[in-house]
Amino acid sequence: EFLADGAERISEHTYINGTTIEIRRNLVSGGGFVATQTDVTERKRAEQELAEKEAHLRVALDNMPGGMALIDQDGNFVIANSMYSELHDFPEGLVEAGESIRNEVLYQAERGDYGPGDTDELVEKIFAEYSNIEQATVERTMAFERTLAHGRTLNFNVALTPDGGYVVIATDITERKQAEQELAEKEAHLRVALDNMPGGMLLADREGKFIIFNAEYGALHEYPDGLLEIGGTVVDTVRFQAERGDYGPGDTDELIEQVRAPYEHGETVNYERTITTGRTLFFSVAPTPEGGYVTIVTDITE
Repeated sequence: EFLADGAERISEHTYINGTTIEIRRNLVSGGGFVATQTDVTERKRAEQELAEKEAHLRVALDNMPGGMALIDQDGNFVIANSMYSELHDFPEGLVEAGESIRNEVLYQAERGDYGPGDTDELVEKIFAEYSNIEQATVERTMAFERTLAHGRTLNFNVALTPDGGYVVIATDITERKQAEQELAEKEAHLRVALDNMPGGMLLADREGKFIIFNAEYGALHEYPDGLLEIGGTVVDTVRFQAERGDYGPGDTDELIEQVRAPYEHGETVNYERTITTGRTLFFSVAPTPEGGYVTIVTDITE
């Protein structure tokens, strides 16, 4: 009766010694059936090992600190971890093995992840960007950032695979971008404050490199353009002033050492100096906790 429909019946049986036999039963004309038995122990062992490796890979992928998707040369998903969909806030089932990446790109275009514009044009634009990887002759990789419609900013690293597909690694950098924006805003506020204070200000690190300064600092000293730059050193400005005669007559190198000496004691120093342009400046130099110093300059000529 179990072969009454004429279909082949396949079953497996594993013996106590570990051997697995595959049994195939087929009806024969005139009644009865024929059964063939095949030892599939090695095949089952290989399948089990493969399943275990895939399970380990899945655990690793689902616990990595970012999203990962592997796409084949036809643009279909081979594998993707759960974080990939989570970071993109995709609906369930959008990213599955065998599904086309075009479905993902179309969904994002319609959601507004790529900005305003015609959906089809946006989709083609995205695929054009990915095709640029194929034109790379050395690194064959691409990196970019994108802020999605739901507000999350992701960093993408895309690399070609040997078989013509590509792997995408997505990392959430939302907090970092927010911190960078907040820092930029604070720096902008600081710059406004510095550029509107009634004197010059310069902050240098322990090596004498300039960290920040306002425009008035250079104007009061009447420095030429380009002399005072972020990353430049106090030696550059002091040498210019020594050669201009701001420190009076004498050997340039000796004058430089004399001028730098008060800055190296780690104590607050106040002094006046009349430079060759005729302007008299008042200096207040104070050490910073990091070993650098801040200099405040005021024009007291009048």
